[in-house]
Amino acid sequence: MSKQSLQNLPIGVSNWPTIRRQNMFLIDKTDRLNVLVTEQIKIFISRPRRMGKSLLHSMLADLFAHGDRNFEGFAIYGHWPEQRTYPVIKFSFMDVEGKDVATYENQLRISLKMAYVAAGFTQIIDLEKEARSFDEFLKMVAVSFQDHDLVFLIDEWDQGLSANLNNEEAYNAVLGVLSKFNKWLRGLPNVRFLLVTGIMRYKEASLFTGQDTQDISMEPRWASLLGVTQEELETCYAPYITKAAQRLDVSEAKLLEQLKAYYDGFCFDSEAKVHLYCPYALNKFFVPIVNDSQQLPQFESYWMKAASASDALKNYLRSIRFDFGAEYQQLQDNNVILSKNDLTGSVCWSQVKLLPVMAQSGYLTIKEATTDPLTGDAAFRLGYPNLDVSKEFIKVLNELVQERIKAQGDGASELKSKLAQALDYNQFDQACKHLNELLADRILYDVFSNASEAFYRTVFSMWFQELYKDVRQETHNYRGRSDIELTTHQGQVIVIELKLIPKNGHRDYTLAETSEWLIQNLLLPANLQICNNGYGVNYHNEGKAVLGVVIVLDAKEHRIVAWREFNPDPTIGVRDGIVPPVNLKNKLVTKKPTIKKRP
Repeated sequence: MSKQSLQNLPIGVSNWPTIRRQNMFLIDKTDRLNVLVTEQIKIFISRPRRMGKSLLHSMLADLFAHGDRNFEGFAIYGHWPEQRTYPVIKFSFMDVEGKDVATYENQLRISLKMAYVAAGFTQIIDLEKEARSFDEFLKMVAVSFQDHDLVFLIDEWDQGLSANLNNEEAYNAVLGVLSKFNKWLRGLPNVRFLLVTGIMRYKEASLFTGQDTQDISMEPRWASLLGVTQEELETCYAPYITKAAQRLDVSEAKLLEQLKAYYDGFCFDSEAKVHLYCPYALNKFFVPIVNDSQQLPQFESYWMKAASASDALKNYLRSIRFDFGAEYQQLQDNNVILSKNDLTGSVCWSQVKLLPVMAQSGYLTIKEATTDPLTGDAAFRLGYPNLDVSKEFIKVLNELVQERIKAQGDGASELKSKLAQALDYNQFDQACKHLNELLADRILYDVFSNASEAFYRTVFSMWFQELYKDVRQETHNYRGRSDIELTTHQGQVIVIELKLIPKNGHRDYTLAETSEWLIQNLLLPANLQICNNGYGVNYHNEGKAVLGVVIVLDAKEHRIVAWREFNPDPTIGVRDGIVPPVNLKNKLVTKKPTIKKRP
């Protein structure tokens, strides 16, 4: 297949005239547009970045302004319902910045002026000069152009609010301006069509007041309007797939399997039936094929990197008091349950929650429609869409944990050295003692207050990774997944299963009968779990001695309370023990400060 037979891919290009003029590759979804603009007058669509919202705006702008003359060869050609053209007021809030009222008003005023000028209304320049305030400017614009039927296409409407979720003062400043603008927009009598797109819904901003603007984001029939379906991938991208498979020396079936794992999985409809690929990620993957270079297509996190999603996620998680309990556990387990209202409802600043933000931003996506196990109400199970997202997301979570671990000087290095020595020589009473000392010295209270089992797993793994080259979290086999596996300096594999006693299950571990309670309820069941599920029996451990270890933690005391060591060979026997708490009094500075008397 020659280079000339493959169209260039629109990487970062969302301008319809440019794509058309340069004959770039594009999946034709225009057959949906005549229905979209006929049935609805004012529409809101929520989608994550890089899913094609801006291109949709550009295509609609061309259709309303010029009819279908630039769409020959596309499904909409000859079927566009409008018999006349309209002035199109099109702009993006990505161009509107500012953290105080005056700056944000001025930036919005400029964007609105430029949009009207682009639509042919140059007289707005004089109106802006005459207006003494933003409110007066909006009123003058409404009156001056009331005889014209207008089309409004507004992209990234929530940018100013979403960018300031960690800054209440700036958020409120933007909110006040947006509320004025949206109230003005809703009151215009001469709107032929309005499309507003963005990521989040904010009820305080007046966009969703009343029934003026219809939110079609989760309507099943519009689920595939943006994004690429499996069928579209296999048909429209067919020549790219063929050449990429040849270049990578794999079958097309294998390539499709890998593409699905990395880039498929976005889902937005309430029935959870339509799964979508991110078009930007697909195009980035196939670029080397179009260029006919020697570079091979690479499976990378294109969506996360292109949308600066990792940085945005880090900043947001740093700005909130992240719950290291239930939320962290759900994210680590890739199993989040949200009510329908949490997922689709509008929010205000004081009600913003982490998991709905993650879902609307694209970090999490709908896996299935279900019911809330507690209330029985309609709910959704969510998880990471694909490897593009999950690989980077887990990195961000682990970095966040690392940032929250308190650095306390050289003592940590000495403790970790002792920990390695204890692990190397199977001294698990000492290993647990040193882990408790690290927990007591390194973890801040606000992190500990709701720490989940997943949190402890991540922290222990990070410490182990400083000591050993081969440390793995959640290693899967056909029966389940182990918590932690590490290979010591002696070449022995230690398989660690963690068990966390919740705060309401706390006991007094100084009581004599506690040892038997721990053995029967936690140590023995976890012992059997490792053996019965064959944890550690993986190809990368072949030929190595394997040792099982159970570590029991207490959520109330924030420490290890018991351990068990055993060999998969039942004839060798087991060892277990209770771990005493760290004596924090011995760590306090007892020398009294010298106080100089005032002369």
